[in-house]
Amino acid sequence: MLPLVKRGLLRLDGDPMARPRSSRSAAGDVPKASGTGRAPPSPGAPRHRAKPPPAAAKPPPAAAKPPAPPQSPPAPAKSPSAPPPEAVPALESLVPPAIALARSAPARPSPAEPTRERIREVAMEVFAERGFEGTSTREICTRAGVNGAALNYHWRSKQHLWEAVCERCGLWFGGIAAQINLAAPPGDAIASFLRLVFDGLVRDARPIRIVGWASLLPHEDDREGVAHHFRPFVGFAQAYIRAQQAVGRIPAAADTEVLVLLIHNMLTYTLLNVRGARTALGSDLAEPATAARVREVIVKVAMDLLGLSETTAEGSQASGG
Repeated sequence: MLPLVKRGLLRLDGDPMARPRSSRSAAGDVPKASGTGRAPPSPGAPRHRAKPPPAAAKPPPAAAKPPAPPQSPPAPAKSPSAPPPEAVPALESLVPPAIALARSAPARPSPAEPTRERIREVAMEVFAERGFEGTSTREICTRAGVNGAALNYHWRSKQHLWEAVCERCGLWFGGIAAQINLAAPPGDAIASFLRLVFDGLVRDARPIRIVGWASLLPHEDDREGVAHHFRPFVGFAQAYIRAQQAVGRIPAAADTEVLVLLIHNMLTYTLLNVRGARTALGSDLAEPATAARVREVIVKVAMDLLGLSETTAEGSQASGG
């Protein structure tokens, strides 16, 4: 045994003189890998470590949903009748000069010439009673306390006096129209206008009687000669309704021209048919309760024709008073 040790063929564990084994033994041992610091694998162990199966690919992360925009609180519901603020300047542009003049000037200015004004006032009374054809200058002079020369000096003729009276009536209607609050909802504005017209004509029916007589003039030229004093207000009423239709405050299906005509005729005939009121109602419009009753029915019919309603309590207060 000793010779084997000396030859280096036998190694004793723990012998400091023992030489390291050769790089490769006959048994096929795998030499220690230099520089790795790891122990060689045990005999029978696989030379290479098996790679683990590839992990299943993870699905890509779902795209994050963008955050929902903050919901603003619902806008308060607008009154179906209130006009938008931008609509008011457009309505103001529809006001004819006659109404604009009535806004800045009193309905009955202090006359610079009392005789001239007295003749016109008396002529308005007579024309309202008899119309143009049934009125004579003699009767006007008698009631006014003047002679024919004074009438001719101030008014030249009955025709000029008739046109002056029609102009005065136009200014009266202009004064009523000038009181309309164009910023109010159309239901309130139109109802207020109708009440002002009705109550004013109950107190003084001369303007509506002049309108009635003017419509009965036999000649077209005569009718056209005075129509221009009233046409601006009819045109303003039509333009106002169309403007409110354009912004959705009055139903677009409403026939503007027909409705204005019907409302005008309803007012005119009711105020002129004094005998009919006495027969149907038992009293005339001089009775406040009767006048209020008729007025509110007219307003209600007009609102129904236009597809409107009032947003204020003015109607109930007016009918109760």
